[in-house]
Amino acid sequence: MKIINHFQLKEKGDTMVEVMLGVVILSIVLAAAYTLGNRATRIGGDASEKTMVANLLQEQVERIKAAKKDETFWTNNINSNLYPSPGSPNFNTCSPPASGTSAGNPFRLNDGPLSVEIVNAGNLRLSNFYDVWIEGYQYAGYADFYVRACWQSRGGGTVEKRADMFIRVNL
Repeated sequence: MKIINHFQLKEKGDTMVEVMLGVVILSIVLAAAYTLGNRATRIGGDASEKTMVANLLQEQVERIKAAKKDETFWTNNINSNLYPSPGSPNFNTCSPPASGTSAGNPFRLNDGPLSVEIVNAGNLRLSNFYDVWIEGYQYAGYADFYVRACWQSRGGGTVEKRADMFIRVNL
């Protein structure tokens, strides 16, 4: 004769605690993956910004070199915008000195044909994000040029980033 045990249960499936534990572990893994992806995107964007700014600065440096080869252009356009020595830019600010406050002017060199654009509050922005200008300081026998750029960090905000390049030209 077979005895049937009515108290024995045959459970199939997972308990609620096991399901909740699985959801928590999956959430932690997904949050970590999202954070890593977000950080990689930000780092890539920052590197792209810095590359773009370095290229803009290098363009201006190359234009200074090209301007030096044209003695008439240099005399008529560059010399008149150089600040007298001693001097150097204020690296703690993201704005050029006001135009006409001393003997010199902050300027930008435009290509094709080479021309000088005086930088002031009305035309400071080269694009929606980047400010690029040159400050030149004349000394006995040479001139120091500081090619400067400022821009807003990606995603807006109020953080301004700066970059500078320096070139010395023998006069």
